[in-house]
Amino acid sequence: MEGAEARLAALRGLNRQKYLQRVLQELGVRADSDKSVLHHWARRLPRGMFDGHRSVMPAPDHLLFHGLTKCLISGLFAELGEADSRLVGTSFRDALARSHMPSTRIYNPERRAVVSVGISEWAATLTVASVVFRRVLPGAGQYSSGATSPLQVGLQMLDAFTSLVNALYYFPRVELDGEAACRSRAGAEEMRILGDKFFKLVCSTCLRGDTAALGRSVDKPNLHRLRELLDHVVPALQHIRHAQELLFENAHQPVKRAITTGNGWDDAGRAMERVRQCELASRLLVQPSFFGVPSDWLEHAGVRAALSKANALWSQSSGPWKTCGGRLVHALVPAAGRELALTRFGSSFMVRWWGRASRSGSGEKVQIGDALAVLVLPSAGLMAVNVARGADSGNPLASVAYFSLAAVLTTPHGTCAAVVHPFQPIANSADVSVDVGRVMYLPLDGSVRRALVLHSCQHGCLSLRSAVGHSDTNRWRVLGRADGYPSRHG
Repeated sequence: MEGAEARLAALRGLNRQKYLQRVLQELGVRADSDKSVLHHWARRLPRGMFDGHRSVMPAPDHLLFHGLTKCLISGLFAELGEADSRLVGTSFRDALARSHMPSTRIYNPERRAVVSVGISEWAATLTVASVVFRRVLPGAGQYSSGATSPLQVGLQMLDAFTSLVNALYYFPRVELDGEAACRSRAGAEEMRILGDKFFKLVCSTCLRGDTAALGRSVDKPNLHRLRELLDHVVPALQHIRHAQELLFENAHQPVKRAITTGNGWDDAGRAMERVRQCELASRLLVQPSFFGVPSDWLEHAGVRAALSKANALWSQSSGPWKTCGGRLVHALVPAAGRELALTRFGSSFMVRWWGRASRSGSGEKVQIGDALAVLVLPSAGLMAVNVARGADSGNPLASVAYFSLAAVLTTPHGTCAAVVHPFQPIANSADVSVDVGRVMYLPLDGSVRRALVLHSCQHGCLSLRSAVGHSDTNRWRVLGRADGYPSRHG
């Protein structure tokens, strides 16, 4: 009898241990977390100076995109029927193709499941998700404070999460976004408020009977890591860009290459030595005479090869816009655009028209029908866009304006310019329309950026199996830098 009681006690102890391990795992820690290297380092510092857990920066890109975005999108698809899932999946493919993403498939209709894609694809997916769902689903219109259907509740949560992520990644620059945008950038406290709004929506979704499954799809350990990000990382670093994995990944590429090409004999040491060599080459590239290096030494073939592959030690702006094919005949250029070029350059200059342009050094491309964003002064131009440049960029009334690209041309000076149509706001709506009756001249300099323009279908476009056949309705949604496009931008 005593043996049976002992076995029963031992079994209960094992069950308690199993439950303890499960609880710790769900909290993101382990029973031996105190033995981590961070705690060993912490013991060498004065008490209260170092916290092993709070000093770990949650990987923001994985956390926000590969984690929470994927869970949220998967939960929304789970609330849809088969027909609506196919419709939304097709709408996503169209929007991601407009975003110039190489991988555009988010949903597999045959398996009825959300597919696995990379972090960049998930970031782009979050940017367009709110528009994608609402433009093809009649029951997904703009929610009100009394949102009732599970889909509307999910979209309300999606909007709150999108606003939070956009605020985290948006880093306005005076020459691109204006002084007002820089001064009004969300700080740590504003981001914490946006996070609280999202957390409350997740909580209420979990407690509601018909949306509990959607809430559980988001209520994962990543949700608790988001709280660490908002409470500790953002206040300490002031912006998430300083902890972006993409930057660290690029920095680690030389080390990875050196390790993978090693022969197994002190590969880590060889990798670090290789990094020092690369940094030395980069410093020599800046000013060889500063280091007292003889000029004939720099003529060595190996040194020249190292210098040619050296990375610059400072941030470099992207190159100018250039035409990249798609020659247009005059008949395809709007008549008002041809007249504008004739007035500006005279009849003696034969204008060459193009359908596409690219910005060297960035991989950014635009074509006819795309949207362009540029900082403009408050007084609108008549025939040319009144672009804010230089000291004018600091004008507190300067703001970002969007234009639809009608044609690209090469100026007499060999630079690139565009003929554009302005967008006009639609009353009581976030949508805009293209003013096709008005054309303006816009020089394509470094201050011009591509914006994402999506057709606001209003449930009236034909959905094909792998594409959306858009109607000719002149109704669009434009997404710029403050709206998360391009995703994870600097």
